[in-house]
Amino acid sequence: MKYDISIPLTEVIYRLGMQTQSYFTKAFKKEYGKTPTQFIQDLMAAKAEL
Repeated sequence: MKYDISIPLTEVIYRLGMQTQSYFTKAFKKEYGKTPTQFIQDLMAAKAEL
């Protein structure tokens, strides 16, 4: 899957139609097991290792 980490989190939340960042973070963590920030940090670390 391709991810675009250049899009601000607030824009992602808006595009998904979610009401608050808190709700998005909880839903994201439930789905992926980590917060959006942790997820992005992991993606960046993996990209740096390539």
